[in-house]
Amino acid sequence: MTRRSTERPGTGRHGLPEEIPAIAAKTALGRVGEPDDIGMVIATLLSEEGRWITAQNIEVAGGYGL
Repeated sequence: MTRRSTERPGTGRHGLPEEIPAIAAKTALGRVGEPDDIGMVIATLLSEEGRWITAQNIEVAGGYGL
């Protein structure tokens, strides 16, 4: 059996620096994402802990738009 899930990153530090505060204000966590935030989700999906996760689209956006 092959497990397949996707991770959908939210807004991170890849935008223009002057836009970051406005974007961060729109997230439930009050900040933009860091590469480690996304990496931890991917690492979990690939690890033994994620063995029961399949066919999911996991949004990693810090609550953007809630």
